[in-house]
Amino acid sequence: MQILLNKRSVEVPEGMSLQALAVSQDLDTKYVAIAVNMHVIKRDSWEQTLLKEGDSITIIGISKGG
Repeated sequence: MQILLNKRSVEVPEGMSLQALAVSQDLDTKYVAIAVNMHVIKRDSWEQTLLKEGDSITIIGISKGG
């Protein structure tokens, strides 16, 4: 199925979870926030959040600074 990942079309398997997507993208999950269709999903809900055809996923990296 097709989703938009940071505004680019990506093919992913049916029933893929947000957690599986994060792993497939080699993300350091401690330092990212993920929104599905403009709604930020809490990290403890990633495994239960299943992607659907046409979902728009935005991955936002958190940077350290000081």
